[in-house]
Amino acid sequence: MITAVVALLALLPTARSTLASKGRIHQGQVEIKSIVAAKPARSARTITIALEPAGTIPLEFLKRAPYLSKLKFDGSGNIYLRTYSPQERKNQVQWFKLDPTTLRHEKISIPGMHGDEQLGEIALGDHGKVYAALALPTRRGAIAMIAPNGSLVSRIDTGSFVIHKLVVDRNGRLWASGQLFEASAPDAKLADSQIRVYDQSGQLLAAPLGGLEVGDSSLSEFAVDDAGAKFISHSQSALYQFVDTAFESAYRRPFESSSDMSQDNLRPTSPEDQREVDGIVNLGQMRLWWGRIETKDGTAGESFVGITTAKGEALTPEVKLPAEYASLAGVDGDGNIYAYSRNGDNIGLKKARLILSEK
Repeated sequence: MITAVVALLALLPTARSTLASKGRIHQGQVEIKSIVAAKPARSARTITIALEPAGTIPLEFLKRAPYLSKLKFDGSGNIYLRTYSPQERKNQVQWFKLDPTTLRHEKISIPGMHGDEQLGEIALGDHGKVYAALALPTRRGAIAMIAPNGSLVSRIDTGSFVIHKLVVDRNGRLWASGQLFEASAPDAKLADSQIRVYDQSGQLLAAPLGGLEVGDSSLSEFAVDDAGAKFISHSQSALYQFVDTAFESAYRRPFESSSDMSQDNLRPTSPEDQREVDGIVNLGQMRLWWGRIETKDGTAGESFVGITTAKGEALTPEVKLPAEYASLAGVDGDGNIYAYSRNGDNIGLKKARLILSEK
């Protein structure tokens, strides 16, 4: 019996496939010509996945939040979640820190934030540090580094690069995906969608990848492990892998179809359905992928998990989760999955432990 714990992934090359012409991904000025596919595992190992329900965490402070984010987890058992209320004109985005044991929660405040500045993504660093991406309507970005006591440690000006996704790697470097504008002005034109790397002092170390689909800079996700940073591209169904601050390779995601976890309803998912990978979690020598399935007509509403080796070789098909876990929001370092549940105005996090059995 294997239970889960958190970090990430590396994939194995085989067959090649050409990038769509509209996705002109480039490293500096060099266009990436192909994405390498991962191959299925050749071993005789059989991994089965089961769920052990673990109750629901009430989120009474979120009753009027129409939009909720994927979760982030720190090393102390706390959960971070974001709400978004489009009815409000200023600072619609709010981040909360929740202790799921005591249910104590607190709103994360950003010291020194300008009145018309918008709070975006946050990233969690070592020893309780929080990094927050900020943006002005003038197409100007920044990163605020906040100490565990809530004080402002530093503020990094990213100029006309506006950040959508942010993560801290094992060396303390800040990886950001976002949009680079031609100038810092409200009507400035978009120059590029790219990935950038900053050090703790705010120095730009590298811009290892550019030419991303516009949606990739905001909808895709980062992942980090001992091997380096990774970027999960939704538009290309691929994972870009970096070593130090340089692009290394691009890999196709490993799964092609899904099966339903319900014993009475085992059915494959159509290859035409779109998988949105939302995260990759380290399970010892294995990796757990989790995300959402959208049908070809754009209908969403199912979530999946799947297991690969550390090299990306599939050990299971993608497994659809039961309907009550359709709004999958995250997987923590102890192998627990969390899904949002709504009952009228009441919002909760339905929790379950993923149980992996190896034969």
